Order: sequence, then structure tokens, then C-alpha cells
Amino acid sequence: MNIFLDSNAFYKDPFLIKGKNRILLSLAKHDDVKIYINDTVYEEILRAHKNLLEKEINIISESFAKINTFLEMAKQKVEVDVDLALVLQDFSSRFDEIQDAEQMEIILYDSDVLECIVEIDMYEKAPFIKKTEMKNNKDQKITITKKEIRDAIIWYSYQIYIKKNKLDDCYFISNNTREFGDDEAKKSPGEQPYNLHPEISNNNLIAYKTVHDFLVHNDERVKNLFMNYIQLNCLKSCLINFMKN
Repeated sequence: MNIFLDSNAFYKDPFLIKGKNRILLSLAKHDDVKIYINDTVYEEILRAHKNLLEKEINIISESFAKINTFLEMAKQKVEVDVDLALVLQDFSSRFDEIQDAEQMEIILYDSDVLECIVEIDMYEKAPFIKKTEMKNNKDQKITITKKEIRDAIIWYSYQIYIKKNKLDDCYFISNNTREFGDDEAKKSPGEQPYNLHPEISNNNLIAYKTVHDFLVHNDERVKNLFMNYIQLNCLKSCLINFMKN
């Protein structure tokens, strides 16, 4: 199983340690399972994590500043001492650990992606470029063009990686159905895959809104992979103990 993630899969859980995300990361310990993100997704996760930390540190600092006005400064002064650079270094270290364990791979920028981006921009191809007609204050019709280049980079980097590495059994997890899905994707039932936009639909990638949906829809296979992993590790432990004795 090759699982490609959008940045929204990491919402409020950049280290994949909560709930279903934790299960997904554990599943990737199996040799037949791997998680992928590209540089754009990684940078978005890092930026969101940094923004969250800065916001919360500022809230704490402001609260302590208010408290300090009521304290005897010499004895009870409260200070905030958080080195943001060190905290962000922990973030990088965590992703290094996951990669070293071969549970995740960060896909580097591929120059071939640029060719795809130029093409969709030149020919204004859906779904990443949308045109909407509306009326201005003079009741004249105007066309508004909206470009989602970031989503295009993520999509085509994954497609190119899959093609170059001849991968099959691939899955894409993103709740951004507006950009990646067809007109009915947002209304698709929970715990089921959704249909991709016709312009990017293909047979090499199955899309889910959430990690939960992916795990539940592939429940039996996920269980078998976990059982296989446990049995294999038990066998390894037995062999190691046998060799020691």
C-alpha cells in the first residue's frame, strides 16, 4: 500500500500521534506499506505548526504579563521561556526519525512537475484553474479566474512519482474535494472513497477524505497487515533468542 497524504491529513497532529493517524503510522512499519508526502506538503505542515506555536506562545505571554502586574516581582514573577527555533528543530527531527524508520518518504521537487504546471496554466485546465462568471456593480458580466497552483504541484508530483517508480496499490488522502473531487465528491458517503475530478481521474490512485475513511474501508486488509507484522516480529524475536542460546 502506497499512501500519499495532503497537508490537511496532519491537521492539529503534525507528528501523526493521535487517533487514526497513529494507527496509520504504525501500519507503515509493515514492509508493504509506505506513507508519502512531497516538499510542498512538508513545508505547509511546518508553516502551520510554526504559526500555531507562535499564536499559543503569544497568548501565554500576554496572560503572564497581565498576571505579573498583580504579583510581587521579586518573588513571584512568571516568565515564558520557549525557544521556538528548538521546538521547530524537534519537528524536523521527528520527520527525520519517521523517514529513517522507512515509514515515510518526503518526495523532492521534480522538474517534470513544472511542465505539468505550465500546461494547466497555458490551457487553463480544470480542476486547478476555475472560471466563474459574475456581474459587477454596473451589471456587466465578468469572468473571475482562480488558480490553485499549490494543489496542482501536490497532485502532479505524486502522479509523476507513481509513474517513474511504477507503483501500484496507491491511495490519496485529502479532504479537499473541491479541488480534487468531482461535483458529487463532497456529498460522497463517509468511510468510502470519493470520485476524482474527471480531468485528473485515473486508475492508479484511490482518494479518501480522511485517514479514518481509508482505514475503515480497507479494514480487513489493514487487520491482516497488522497480524502479519506481529507474527513476523514474533518469529524474528524467537530466531534471535534461539541464536543466542
